[in-house]
Amino acid sequence: MLEGREATRREVLNAAILGSAVLIGGCSGEAGSSSALSVVAAAPKQVVEVATFSLGAAEIEYWRGLIGQNFAVSGAEGPMHADLVAVTALPVVGERPAGLRLQPFILEFDFAAREQATGDALYTLAFGRDPASMMYLQLAGHPNAGTRLTALLN
Repeated sequence: MLEGREATRREVLNAAILGSAVLIGGCSGEAGSSSALSVVAAAPKQVVEVATFSLGAAEIEYWRGLIGQNFAVSGAEGPMHADLVAVTALPVVGERPAGLRLQPFILEFDFAAREQATGDALYTLAFGRDPASMMYLQLAGHPNAGTRLTALLN
């Protein structure tokens, strides 16, 4: 095209077709292709790490701070609520294997009598804005055993 004159429709279409052919022609789908499409696709992706929190992985200090708090609990019995009433540290003898907590402990949850929590099953526990976590709760060997479930966190 010459400067100072308008491009014809044919020239515009030819330029568009030629540009598309050059762009697509270099796309072989193999590593090392130098087309504009593969350069864009090969650009490094930004990795975003999201911190995750699990009630089941929380340490004893965290749980001690929640004594007296109410938890939403879901199980086969349906949705329920329970209060965390005790956090008891278990004795540690010798070195603990890698991957376990430094301090094992027991959690005790009181359910209202109307909740009919049966225990000896997996339950989903949620508190505040913390993500819900699965936890095995069992009947406590305790005078309130009908309404108290415990969890051993090792």
